[in-house]
Amino acid sequence: GHPEWVDFPRAGNNNSLERARRRWDLADDPLLRYRWLNDFDMALNRAEDQLGWLHGEHADVICVDDGDQLVIFERAGILFAVTTHPHRGVRGYVVRGVHTQATSGASLP
Repeated sequence: GHPEWVDFPRAGNNNSLERARRRWDLADDPLLRYRWLNDFDMALNRAEDQLGWLHGEHADVICVDDGDQLVIFERAGILFAVTTHPHRGVRGYVVRGVHTQATSGASLP
């Protein structure tokens, strides 16, 4: 979701930097929804700083539900349930046989 196309330097554009830019100021505009993506990104980075799951060796996919737009996976002993559905939350799923170190849930914006 970027309002302008981005084209990084490559042979096809003569290694031009003209379109190799991001508009970081868009998150500051209250009329746009980019601020929510920026808030989510900051919350995700804070959670990684606290829990350190990126240092895990691999992720195990537990469940993929296309109808609920849901993916449940485990990495570094942490269970993740991620949904992109605009109206449905993640409730009522039973995940059996998963051993994690997590003792409580967290919800990011």
